Amino acid sequence: MSEPRELVFGVLRLGGCEVAVPADVLQEVVTRPASVIPQLQAPPYVPGTFNLRGAAIPIVDLCRLFDLEAEGNTLAVVQVGGGRLALAVGGILDVLRVAPDQVSPLRRGGGSKGAVISALITLAEGERVVQVLDLGALVATPGVMVLAGDAAEARARASRNSFVRQFLFFRCDDFRFCLETAVVREIIDRPQLEASPVRGDLHRGTLRLRGEVVPVLDLFAVLALEGTPSEKTKLLVLDVRGRTIALPVSDILAIENRAAARILDLPGYGLRRPGMFGGVVEGNESRGDALLLSEDAILLEHEAIMRDPEVAVLRRLHDGLQGEAEQRLRRKSGGKRVAFLRFTAGHSYSVPIGQIHEIIDMPREFLSIRSDDGVMLGVLKRRGSMVPLVHLARLGSAPCPEPCPSSRVLVVRGEGGSFGFVVDSTDSMQSALLRDDVQEAPSGGELGRTLLSAASRLLPIDTPDGAQLLPTLDLARLARELQQTKAAA
Repeated sequence: MSEPRELVFGVLRLGGCEVAVPADVLQEVVTRPASVIPQLQAPPYVPGTFNLRGAAIPIVDLCRLFDLEAEGNTLAVVQVGGGRLALAVGGILDVLRVAPDQVSPLRRGGGSKGAVISALITLAEGERVVQVLDLGALVATPGVMVLAGDAAEARARASRNSFVRQFLFFRCDDFRFCLETAVVREIIDRPQLEASPVRGDLHRGTLRLRGEVVPVLDLFAVLALEGTPSEKTKLLVLDVRGRTIALPVSDILAIENRAAARILDLPGYGLRRPGMFGGVVEGNESRGDALLLSEDAILLEHEAIMRDPEVAVLRRLHDGLQGEAEQRLRRKSGGKRVAFLRFTAGHSYSVPIGQIHEIIDMPREFLSIRSDDGVMLGVLKRRGSMVPLVHLARLGSAPCPEPCPSSRVLVVRGEGGSFGFVVDSTDSMQSALLRDDVQEAPSGGELGRTLLSAASRLLPIDTPDGAQLLPTLDLARLARELQQTKAAA
């Protein structure tokens, strides 16, 4: 008897909840535009329509529908029957693959908003619950409309599903892998590992990370693969809903987005642990049927890695070694840990990783349109859009050298489009426990009254050594202000 076919959902963030819709109805994810055309006599949860490549797509604000606090500016465009509508949500979390018996149907209450939630997905032995949105019931809600279209067009759109996910690409020995950035908590350069009383074939030591004891595992032993040994100078710290492990890797390559259509199935034949692999993610330069090992990457299933019995045992044993410092910090700060990317652009900064759409190498070719002050370098064609390249350090009115091949580009989405901020280097990722009792304070420094200084902040965080101020840069705000400057010019 064949095993039941797994179900695939796209998971959306909605307030403090996770809401799922079938992945095959998710067409694309876009940033909510600044201008929305109001809809006459519509309820508050239907703010209006927006223009998507010449089509007027109705918007349903799920936060308003469920009386939740508004958050984010993400629109998930979905196909409903023969039409389309956009769901205003806080963001896209991940793609979830579950067995049918993990989905528990709910009995509908006639006419209630709760009827829009049709089922619950239970994960991690009940520690995580995802609510399934019934799009048919949503469309039946008073005031909700869809953009009509014929069935053939709807099927064609579904086949071109462009649901986008963000990945961190890295190299380990002679393999190129990737993971979803949402589970990468930190990247540590040349870490200092300690011996551990815990023994195992997967175990390579422990990492003390601000009072927390993290098991360091051999990736190839976890995957049951053979690699060509090489020096591993970086450490990926993964955090999947509070479950933390670290993996030594050779090099960090990039953070980029890929449409779901560019994730190919990886045959399980010959693999000892096929469940650890989510497929092959095509690179930017992939051509036809050629497998480009320098571009394509093997996608790792972080949930499967965490569920592996030996990994789970090692993690639980290290939980027993956990220092009290981290526990005290979590209680004091409310447990809100945020990942930051550290980079250099004349000065050293950190930016919340959630603001970064992609990290790419400095392009060799782009349309050079330079401003007199050298801030604007040109325009890059990226995924069908033209992205301005801005020399970030020069926004601080300080003389800076020209970008070099080792420079990186941080792509950030603004309200009216994306900006590519050119920086000297991306250094690492780190996480911090944010304090909820102190407001952000503007950073002074020697940058003067510039757009860059206006976006600079000293963010209060808690560490085992006490409260500290983390120099951060709000690139999302900077992108908005540059867009406004452009509009006013």
